Amino acid sequence: MVDQVNVLSSKEVQTINAIGTMLDRSGKGQLAVVVVPSFGDVAPADYALNVLRVWGVGHSGKDDGFVLAVAMEDKKIFLTVGWRFGRGLKRC
Repeated sequence: MVDQVNVLSSKEVQTINAIGTMLDRSGKGQLAVVVVPSFGDVAPADYALNVLRVWGVGHSGKDDGFVLAVAMEDKKIFLTVGWRFGRGLKRC
């Protein structure tokens, strides 16, 4: 959980971290949430995927990472999931 713009309260950060810890300990996946001022010139999908890969979100060899990227100034949110996680989600 990274909040570069300090929009979340300490309680909200604690809650997100607790959810991430529970998910990780269950062995069902890993969660990363990043709140930044802007994605800059990077497409939101590419930004989130870069976080997924660079931070190594997900258990090794399981492709079960889940990244929620939020850019406050851009007013954009992007969610990316690893293949294992994504195949369980229904398309809307």
